Amino acid sequence: DLYPVIKYQKQDGKLAVTITTGTSGAKIYYTTDGTVPTKTSLLYSGKIYLENGGKISAIAVKDGVESEVAAMQFYSLTVTADPEGAGTVTGNEIVAEGESRTITATPAEGCQFMGWYENGVLLSREITYTVEGISSDRIITARFISGDAVTFTYDVGTGNNDPENPEYLNPGESAVLKAPSRKGYFFK
Repeated sequence: DLYPVIKYQKQDGKLAVTITTGTSGAKIYYTTDGTVPTKTSLLYSGKIYLENGGKISAIAVKDGVESEVAAMQFYSLTVTADPEGAGTVTGNEIVAEGESRTITATPAEGCQFMGWYENGVLLSREITYTVEGISSDRIITARFISGDAVTFTYDVGTGNNDPENPEYLNPGESAVLKAPSRKGYFFK
């Protein structure tokens, strides 16, 4: 079969991509920028190493006959710790579109894990979290807090409160709580 087959494996912290065809003597041409390959594209001669995401597209050619385009999209999964030094994380890698990966956070001594966040949105409070069906570059942050955290959740009038997502303060930090006034109620 002339159609190219794209395979990949992790190697030395990078993604090693191989392209083969079942047709002996066929030449394989490829691109890494998502464009459609032609006979003037890069000629495949061995593994392609990806350090970041990207799209590998390939065609095979023999005796003037071109195969259909084979393509595979890869994305970067970047896992960070905040603040730096308050814990360690695992899971940074390049993954094929649609794959899932499990990431793990480990708090440093004297610190607590608070949750996994992406773009400021809480994803999970579990130390181990599976990022499912990856379909874009992702940056996921493990948030940690030092010392014995103080947790507060308030429920006053129509104040903004969410018991599922309480606020946390480090020892020595302060917060201002505002509550709407209502007839017949007072603070003491």
